[in-house]
Amino acid sequence: PIEVDASNACIPETHGLIGLTPPLPSTTRGEPIKIDGKCGRINTGRPVLVYPSGRLVVVRELGIDILGRDSLCGGGGADGELPLGVKAFVYRGHTAQVTCVKFSPSGSYVASGDIRGNVRVWAYDNPAHLCKLQTPVLAGPIRDISWDFESKRLCVVGEGPKSGTDPCSRVIQWDTGVNVGELSKHGRNRASTCDFRPCRPMRIITGGTDDASCFFHKGPPFARIPGGLSDATMHERGAIHCVRYSNSGDRIASVGTDGSIVFYKGNTMEAASAGSGYGLIKNIHASTIYACAWNSTDEFILTCGADGTVTLVKVFNENDMEKSVVVHKWDVAKQMMDKNEKSPITKDINNSSGPNGKVPVGGMQLGCDFLDGDIPVTICVNGEIAILPLPDGILPSSKAAKDSLPQTKFLSGHQSPVSSLAIDYANGIFYTSDSDGIICAWDLASGSATGRIHSIDNSDKNNSTNDLMNKVHYGAITGMVTSHDGNLLSIGWDDRLRLSTDFTSYTSLPLPSQPNGIARGKYLVAILTVGGIILIQPNKDEGASHSISDPIQITEYDPICLCISKDDSKVYVGGNDNNIHIYTVTDNTLQKDTQILSGVHLQPISSLELSHDGTKLASADIRDVCIWDVTDTNEITTIVNRSRWCFHRRKIVSLAWTWDDAVLASGGSDDSIFFWCPTKKMKRIHYDFAHRGGVTALKFLPDKDTGNEKKYLLLSVGNDACINRWDITKDVARIFGL
Repeated sequence: PIEVDASNACIPETHGLIGLTPPLPSTTRGEPIKIDGKCGRINTGRPVLVYPSGRLVVVRELGIDILGRDSLCGGGGADGELPLGVKAFVYRGHTAQVTCVKFSPSGSYVASGDIRGNVRVWAYDNPAHLCKLQTPVLAGPIRDISWDFESKRLCVVGEGPKSGTDPCSRVIQWDTGVNVGELSKHGRNRASTCDFRPCRPMRIITGGTDDASCFFHKGPPFARIPGGLSDATMHERGAIHCVRYSNSGDRIASVGTDGSIVFYKGNTMEAASAGSGYGLIKNIHASTIYACAWNSTDEFILTCGADGTVTLVKVFNENDMEKSVVVHKWDVAKQMMDKNEKSPITKDINNSSGPNGKVPVGGMQLGCDFLDGDIPVTICVNGEIAILPLPDGILPSSKAAKDSLPQTKFLSGHQSPVSSLAIDYANGIFYTSDSDGIICAWDLASGSATGRIHSIDNSDKNNSTNDLMNKVHYGAITGMVTSHDGNLLSIGWDDRLRLSTDFTSYTSLPLPSQPNGIARGKYLVAILTVGGIILIQPNKDEGASHSISDPIQITEYDPICLCISKDDSKVYVGGNDNNIHIYTVTDNTLQKDTQILSGVHLQPISSLELSHDGTKLASADIRDVCIWDVTDTNEITTIVNRSRWCFHRRKIVSLAWTWDDAVLASGGSDDSIFFWCPTKKMKRIHYDFAHRGGVTALKFLPDKDTGNEKKYLLLSVGNDACINRWDITKDVARIFGL
């Protein structure tokens, strides 16, 4: 099990982290996601969004995405003033999947809950982000958390046991976890949402998952208000997915499965009968509404639903509540289809909320909120964050109206562990892939996502055109390389090699067995499969097709990793027999050399990497990193032998050389990145806690400086779905003297 303490809840400040791209929110189709755009007084004026992602909590500032980097940096920005790509913080204190997260009204603390019923309250304004409270609150998953306006109490709701006395909702002191009253149980002991009134007298509203009811409580100590049952059943059916107080505390809004909004009085929590039309607005969405949020002036409420749309409702005062109307609707699902530029299907899709429309897979909108008061955002089921433009004439006095985007902007990335990394240096793009089969393209200079690759391979029976999940492979992607002509080659557990260009995977080739690794020389590409080694020899003419060697090269051992020399003449393969096998390439076939590098590693070879000048070969296993002199393949010797660089505690999965071959980086499943220097064998640089769950790939960036000053920049990806950019120049100069 993962042990969490103050030392590894976040990346240590001493490490040379200069940019971090966080993962996208974790979503489940048909289940709402709780996000928070009201991030406290200390974040006033900054568009900050906090959301759960796997076992992580992500605090992401969207100012760069809304205003643009040039606006924030005055055209270029001072070095160190603004991190590359995004400004984000990732908290890693939970050992189970995080389900909800909320900032305190002060902004100094964050409360987060997970599927095991645990709540952690941790400091946001402290550099160490120390944990103030960790306590089990419920017996099942936590679904929502709310702070009181004094930042002293927490209301927590979720799932309790179907039998027994354990509740599905509790209100506790934020620093001790002591109960502050007793909240009522919902049907089947399952609650999905809650909210505190943001002023006195204090009130709490909770919504049920199965009973279509809202329960009202007063305190402290808190207890259910008697006689409120008739008001609690205003919704016709299903779950109450979200309840939210207005900022003034005068009104409450609740949404759920019936597609309607119900308004209650904030103090008395009363609502008139459903037949009068007061307090009830039907058919806001064609189907389930998953979330709602008030704007800063309480004039508008934002909703999102399963029909793929987001609506903006003008809310009138108490005497004219029935006049509340939808003033704008964003068809986000259709915009996502248009973004993918799938012309054969976009023209066949009607409005996703219309009577004949069908919401494509991935088009549901599961969460929404206003950032910095009046900037609307929504979370798609495929994890992408959509920043919505404000329509003309809406909120004319708001700063957000002046700064809003001209069109919807989608923030892409990964929800699942990132499995591989490939860089196209010529075009300034790098690609990342994950275990869900998704490939994302990024700008190499800024680190910003430029979009996901989508598949239009008509030969693949699994490919669905009515799909916004953007899966290129239908299984985990195990490797990627860029070809000499700029195409991207990827392999996955769907047993296919796919070719992609210009954000489109246009063709695929079936492989005889499951692939586990891929490498490229100058033109030659080699693939490791469970059945052996396959060579792919692309035509050197640009745009020509690739050809797969036949038959497959069967080995007497299980190949684990490989690399290819820059002239395509040699292929180095690491096996489970603890040896490195060297092959010569002749007529697109492998001719085994008589020399096998053995007797050094005592464990299976897990990673290989040739230096840029081709004279040094780095190899690694679960413990040791070794370096070989391969200048003369007839007489290969070791530069760094076994038990010299042996500080990794788990398998080493990736190696990378700097652009001048002066420093070698190694990343392992122990969350660590080590840096080694062949000329300073007794010294090392250690970045611990680099990626929660382990590092999966490393790549050094070329030196971008034109002067004499050296610059060592590293890209790393890991099982936490984060993409980190490190500047190790100062550490290299301090430790290695380079």
